[in-house]
Amino acid sequence: SLHGWVRTPQVLRQAPPNARKGGGRKKKYPRLARKSPSCEVQNLVKYSLVFQRQEWQRFHIKDSEKGPVVWEVKKARFYRKQSDGMPSQASLLIVARNVMKADEVKYFVANQLPGEDAGPDGEPVTLNWLLWVAFRRWPVERLFRVAKNELGMDHYEVRGWRCVHRHLYVSALSHLFCARVRQKYAATPELGKLTVEQVRRAMTLCR
Repeated sequence: SLHGWVRTPQVLRQAPPNARKGGGRKKKYPRLARKSPSCEVQNLVKYSLVFQRQEWQRFHIKDSEKGPVVWEVKKARFYRKQSDGMPSQASLLIVARNVMKADEVKYFVANQLPGEDAGPDGEPVTLNWLLWVAFRRWPVERLFRVAKNELGMDHYEVRGWRCVHRHLYVSALSHLFCARVRQKYAATPELGKLTVEQVRRAMTLCR
């Protein structure tokens, strides 16, 4: 349902010199030109020449238990239609389809553009990095599941959003601590590969 433009829309900052002056409601500026209608994202990807002229690029997203996960990707500069009808700052529209399931299509809008903004480590943003972020849903869901089952993220009896947020922050900090301990002792042959659950239990016994 997201609307926007893949080409820079024309925005009128003031009334044109040849505008008619008369009765009626006064037009507000800035406003979009009549020749700059927005379009739904799915239709942009299907009918826009910007996407039609592109070839699909294949990206290896990750390795799963069923084998490598490969998606085909197209991208374009994108201006999202805001609540006031005006275009947002330039972003990146990424459309990805599963190689094994052609009908499985996902759309992502990234606020950072490849090569223009600095990533978290000061490196230029790449399409590979944006896709890595976009397909991080499973690790995030697993993090919440572990935090709820082992660290009591869902065991709160408080009222008010401040107390709830404080509880979530403490749970997330506890999860980070356990994960860092697990990473520290991961190379120890005697211990083997620890899990966050094992680290949490060991900390409980040491109290």
